[in-house]
Amino acid sequence: LAHNLANWATAIELLAKQPNVAIKFSGFELLMLNSEQQNQCFKHILKHFGMQRVMFASNFPVCQININYNELWQHYRSLCSDDLT
Repeated sequence: LAHNLANWATAIELLAKQPNVAIKFSGFELLMLNSEQQNQCFKHILKHFGMQRVMFASNFPVCQININYNELWQHYRSLCSDDLT
């Protein structure tokens, strides 16, 4: 994904045009993306889907390969603390 974010972003935009589609933000802790790239992905999803059609998930227990469960949810919380209003 890190090398192909442009195609991913286009796919997100196309999916978001479908009013009956919601999206789950998860699994990014397993990819080789830094925090800023994850933040950009989350903001892109939020921009196109809106808060009403985005949810977080943990992929537990697999998510613990790279980060512990509590740190993962704290990271998700930090993504939301920017400026979502």
